[in-house]
Order: sequence, then structure tokens, then C-alpha cells
Amino acid sequence: MTCHVVKIEFFITKKAQSYYFLYRLKTSRDMMFAFMTRVIMNINEQFAAAQIAVKNLSEKPGNLDLLALYANYKQATDGDADGNRPSMTDFIARAKYDAWAALAGTQPEAAQQKYIELVNRLAEQDTGS
Repeated sequence: MTCHVVKIEFFITKKAQSYYFLYRLKTSRDMMFAFMTRVIMNINEQFAAAQIAVKNLSEKPGNLDLLALYANYKQATDGDADGNRPSMTDFIARAKYDAWAALAGTQPEAAQQKYIELVNRLAEQDTGS
């Protein structure tokens, strides 16, 4: 009996820690079956998966969580905050800059890990509601 791969899907569980490939196979006798394999990912891949997972939350995170996500993302991708601090009249830009600047000196991998942990916490809360 021969098998043909019909479809391969990659998906992430709500917690950005479990990553799977789902294989859908079709046999020569038109029998369908599927199996999954768990994927072990490095910190960069987990960070990328967390960016996808946060977009799939059913509810928007609160402002403090959004600031923490933003700050850790920027620190992980751009390093320490640079440029001029936004003016007091631009409240949102100033808050985002201040949150990012507070992480000055944090290593990118540490910021990635913090981002992943925050997304996991938000995902747990999301499934609990």
C-alpha cells in the first residue's frame, strides 16, 4: 500500500510552547489518516511563534500588557531605545518609548524569553475566560 501526503499543516497551541506539524495522508486505497509530530524550536523560532500566537488571542490584552509586549519586542529586535523621547503631547508614543527605554541593557535573548512568557500567560488567561 502506498501513501501520499495530502497536506502538511504547521500549528501552534495557544501557549507558544507547543509546536506541531500535522501530516494528512491518503493511501492508495483512499483511506485518510493523520499524525502529528512535535517540533523542538530554538528561542528565535519560539519568539516568531509567540508573535503569531499573540495575534490569535480572542481578546485584546490590557494596556500594560501591550506596553510590555511592545517594549520586549523592540528590545529583542532593535536593542536599546534610541532617538529623542516623544513630547508630552503624544501620550501613547511617550509611554511606548518609556517602556522600551526601561529595558536598556537587556540582552535580546532575555527580551525574547520575556515576550514568550508574557504571551504564554496571556494565552492561559485567554483559555480560562
